[in-house]
Amino acid sequence: MLRQRLSGVLNDWAGDASGPETLGGERDLDHAVARGAAYYGWAKKRGGVRIRGGVARSYYLGIETAGLAIPGAPRPMRALCVVPFGMEEGTETEVPSGEIGLVVGQPAHFRFFSSAVRKNDLPGQVLDRWQPDELIETDSLEATLPADAATDDSYVPVRFEARITELGTFELWCVNVQGDGRWKLEFSVRDDAES
Repeated sequence: MLRQRLSGVLNDWAGDASGPETLGGERDLDHAVARGAAYYGWAKKRGGVRIRGGVARSYYLGIETAGLAIPGAPRPMRALCVVPFGMEEGTETEVPSGEIGLVVGQPAHFRFFSSAVRKNDLPGQVLDRWQPDELIETDSLEATLPADAATDDSYVPVRFEARITELGTFELWCVNVQGDGRWKLEFSVRDDAES
């Protein structure tokens, strides 16, 4: 009964297009995932019916402001929107922003934030302040990004490109604006949405 009801609802959604096949009977369920992946690839390339969802949150990168360091006081933090709410899996975007200094060749700490309530922020938008319930700090990441052999400088000016993969991984690419260097930071947006 459940299979028939689900099939009826999906056929109603499909309208004039042919509805989905019903699993059951003599079907080979061992290959169901492979068939689904093949159909997803076909739908993406040929424009077939796709169920769209996108990410359930907006994502931000914490950027420390430049200025004098005061012992015992943290530097003011700004949040740069790198992934907007609803960005679809399998898409990427350039994040418009000014050049940001990235530390290479030594450990660097990256702070990420997310918001389920700020649904209108666009990539490149910078937040100077926010309410405590607007942004939540998510996974931070410490990484040592390899220095480019062509430069001795430990600070490299970068711009960002964001990508949400089909598997639900958020990739933030740091692209050197003065050379060919590219560095990738990544974490799962699906795990974050479930918490």
